[in-house]
Amino acid sequence: MVEISDEELPNLDEFALLPDNAEQAGVTSIPDAERVDVGPVSALKFGNDAPRVVFLHGGGQNAHTWDTVIVGLGLPALAIDLPGHGRSAWREDGDYGPKLSADAVAPVIRDLAADAELVVGMSLGGLTALRIAVTAPELVRRLALVDVTPSAP
Repeated sequence: MVEISDEELPNLDEFALLPDNAEQAGVTSIPDAERVDVGPVSALKFGNDAPRVVFLHGGGQNAHTWDTVIVGLGLPALAIDLPGHGRSAWREDGDYGPKLSADAVAPVIRDLAADAELVVGMSLGGLTALRIAVTAPELVRRLALVDVTPSAP
């Protein structure tokens, strides 16, 4: 495990811990990774091929929530920062519910992972993914929901 001091933390490359993630997942291969932006929404693209899996995190988290899972999975993937999370832009109205998040995230999936086989959403990301599955079903061929409870639209 990498030891990082408080002084080093601000200058740490956001992908510097992928070797630790690989160790946690029990794999030795680390995919190429890059940050990509589509308008106000930011995402992490893993691998050199078109993403086969899209990941949406829960509230108060960010796309790096999925690093260990993605490294362990070993497939090209896209992890998206929901609006107001990670490096995605904040909304002036402060509404980060699933409806408006889906409206912001669907174009990212369309641009970067239109042929993905699976969308995985956790908590708020799950509600967002469910909304995309209803409003843009061509973007969600299969859906896996993690820790999702009913919510208002």
